[in-house]
Amino acid sequence: MAGKVEARAKGRVKEPFNVIYDAFVDVAPNIVGWGERSSEDAIELRVKQRGPGDWIGICKRVGGDGADEVLFGTGFSFIACLLAVNAAMAANRWRPDTPWKPNGSGK
Repeated sequence: MAGKVEARAKGRVKEPFNVIYDAFVDVAPNIVGWGERSSEDAIELRVKQRGPGDWIGICKRVGGDGADEVLFGTGFSFIACLLAVNAAMAANRWRPDTPWKPNGSGK
């Protein structure tokens, strides 16, 4: 992976943005694509720590039928969570975005 980043960076100024961007494209291309190539459909990407070693990522977009869709990824760290969101995008785990209901609230 480092070889790809280094090869892409040749001839470019090694600004922190370029280094991070190139690495992120290599490890999370679906998130980058969602945020850049599909930006008109992207709504939000939120990452939240629920507790020690428990992170959740929530990503929303406008689906093909115009309705909001959501997907989730979880991990033991911020980075692991982003990688899980990227994997969920790769697996096309989008589903309709419905209001959240706490467990056991049957309504």
